[in-house]
Amino acid sequence: MPEQDELAGSNKSHQIKATAVLKLTYLQMLGYDMSWAAFHIVEVMSSPGFAQKRIGYLGASVSYNDETEVVLLCTNMFKKDFGSSNGYEVGLAINCLANICTVRARQPPAAPRAPRPARQPPARQLTARLCPAGLHPPPVQSGHVSSIPPY
Repeated sequence: MPEQDELAGSNKSHQIKATAVLKLTYLQMLGYDMSWAAFHIVEVMSSPGFAQKRIGYLGASVSYNDETEVVLLCTNMFKKDFGSSNGYEVGLAINCLANICTVRARQPPAAPRAPRPARQPPARQLTARLCPAGLHPPPVQSGHVSSIPPY
């Protein structure tokens, strides 16, 4: 498989690995197994560039499940991205965590606590608070959220 060749080697650029993970994510959505590339997805998720990071988080959201062992490696990455000044990175981390959060990952100390995003928009605050429960917020109709449940 050419994607395995693209992922092999430690000196590959982040863009080449991100492209390979994007191809594998598409194949996963078509029904092929990509569980063998779980660690490579973690590498792409930790890329410094937002474009590569977004592809990694998409691959994790699509392919990680209860049996994926590398989910626990993502804990510090989530903590780092929750504290990011870039709101898009915070949104990526919250969305991915909501998709891959399992009962095992919710057990302390493995599960990163969703941030208390005081400087974030109200809709993102609501998403961050509902994410550990595996719930998704209702769509925002009028551009604001009237009440945010307490922690």
